[in-house]
Amino acid sequence: MKELRKRVNGLIAILLAVCMSLEMSGEQVAAATTISFGVNNIDLSTISSYPSTSLQLSEVGDVMERASSGGCFAIDNNSDSGITDYLTFDPNNYTASDRTTKFYTSAELTTDLPVEYKAIQIVSASLLSDSEGENIQDTYDHYPLYSIKLQWVPAQTYTLNYDLNGGTGTAIASRKQQWEKAYSLENPSDWTKKGYEFNGWSFSSDRSGTTYLAGSEITLPNDEITTVNDGQELTLYAVWNPYVYTAMFNPGSVGQENPTGDEMGIMESSSDQAITLPECTYTLSNYHFAGWKYWGPVESTSDALEENVGTVYPAGSKFEYLPGYDNDIIQFEAQWDPNTVSISYDANGGTGTMAGATYTYDGSIFAYLLPGADGSLSKDGYRFIGWCENADGSSDIMPEGYQYPLDFSKGNQDITLYAIWESNAYSIRFNGNGGTGEMANQAGISSEPTILNPNQFTSIDQMFAGWSTTGTGTVQYADRASFDYKASTNNQVVDLFAIWTKLYKLAFDANGGGGNMDTLLNGMDGIGQTLPECAFTKEGFVFKGWATNPYTLTAEYQPGDSFTYSPQTAGETVTLYAIWEAEGANAAERIQVGVGTVYLTAGQEYFFGSEGVYKVDGDPTAYPMNTIFYVPVSGNYTISVQ
Repeated sequence: MKELRKRVNGLIAILLAVCMSLEMSGEQVAAATTISFGVNNIDLSTISSYPSTSLQLSEVGDVMERASSGGCFAIDNNSDSGITDYLTFDPNNYTASDRTTKFYTSAELTTDLPVEYKAIQIVSASLLSDSEGENIQDTYDHYPLYSIKLQWVPAQTYTLNYDLNGGTGTAIASRKQQWEKAYSLENPSDWTKKGYEFNGWSFSSDRSGTTYLAGSEITLPNDEITTVNDGQELTLYAVWNPYVYTAMFNPGSVGQENPTGDEMGIMESSSDQAITLPECTYTLSNYHFAGWKYWGPVESTSDALEENVGTVYPAGSKFEYLPGYDNDIIQFEAQWDPNTVSISYDANGGTGTMAGATYTYDGSIFAYLLPGADGSLSKDGYRFIGWCENADGSSDIMPEGYQYPLDFSKGNQDITLYAIWESNAYSIRFNGNGGTGEMANQAGISSEPTILNPNQFTSIDQMFAGWSTTGTGTVQYADRASFDYKASTNNQVVDLFAIWTKLYKLAFDANGGGGNMDTLLNGMDGIGQTLPECAFTKEGFVFKGWATNPYTLTAEYQPGDSFTYSPQTAGETVTLYAIWEAEGANAAERIQVGVGTVYLTAGQEYFFGSEGVYKVDGDPTAYPMNTIFYVPVSGNYTISVQ
């Protein structure tokens, strides 16, 4: 029992020495702790019974005193400076150099403090004394007893979080950890990420920082985490190394037909990098490359059973793959579609449409019969003669029924065949239509206008006006005009009829004036003639213009006007009368004319009464009341009311 008490006292002495060596702190924090000594652990609160497995300090700040049944705290009682001196021990005889008896043990002192605190320190230690001031000693070994007060030393901490970083598995709870204290990193056994392998931890999610292996110790701060703040949040991201894989490209086949060409190389990539599917270098006669069919990995694994197996991708598309294991091999196979030849028809200046046709290679069709225009296409003045691969007809012209070759070896083809049209010829037959003479037929083609030959027909009292396609029609083409005709059939005969116009003579009457003017000959029916200046004169009167009525004071035409007339018979003469207006002394007062036979003087101006519309004998015009009436010739006139 004595030896046990010595060992306990020695352990307590070591506790005091360790606590004295820690950094002092003025702040007391209430908490509980357990300090393990490895062997012969003592419960200070029940030191007489030794029932526990650890030496428990009660609430920090409480005074630790000797238990009722003995026991002690040993401290250097030979020191002049009190508790600030460190305890020293002689391992050979358990005594200090000054021969003061001390306790010693070889058991290792370890501490398991809450993470918020880095140490336990002694606040005070004083000798116990009785009421008379005498030191109290242990009754067994007669060592002085002390009252010892302890407190926690707070530590700066950080919170460490673990992020799956795209992986799956059981989450790791956040951990609070002391700065400058080593910590073993977690090693998650069930974390996975398809296409990747877990490789440790990093403070950056993109693997740009340092990678720390799982299970290794890390002490912060370090060269990467240099900022220290109490309560700081840090996150370690799972580092996933991508698996690498190899893509192979096979030529495939169609039935018994195999593609030719140099073997295509492989492509190497990884889980985090898509590949661009290459252009196919294989060729297969009469077929064209239709894309790469994905066949999955060479060695099937459960991870490789993907939905995109069997999908066909065009060359140049991006393909992403997540291997089931490192150095995986996947394969693609070239897909081949039979070539097609699509024929379309172009009217090439004509009208109408024709349905095309598409032919797919099947090993049996190599030509087809070309159709005709089939009434679907037409071109005015032209006839269909065949098809050509060039719109200008510069290559071979293939007639209806031609066996057009289908060459499937050139890949998919969209071929346009152009209708080739040939201009219809025609013959112009000239008809005198009442004239005399003869004219030979004139040849023409629909593709270009024909200049009509000069008219060779004549008529005694009529003048040639032009040509018409009907004998009773109006002039459609003048003499020597351009004749643009689209023949409906080749070598069609078209008739042109001479159109004649009646001639008339245009005479001029002085109408009371004097002088002479020539009669204009050969006026044509419906063709305007330009009227000349007046050569007549009348003393005391001014020329006002021309009129077909000699009795009117209003001119119908002026010199320079176009005069148009349609004679009833060929050679008819029509007269225009000079219209005069009196001036000066000849401008007599207007005289009202009554009904009956009256004598009127030329040069006078008359107007009618107010009884209605008047008619003057010899004058076809009907005059309303108050109309001015001019008499070109003196004489008797019969005036009646209409």
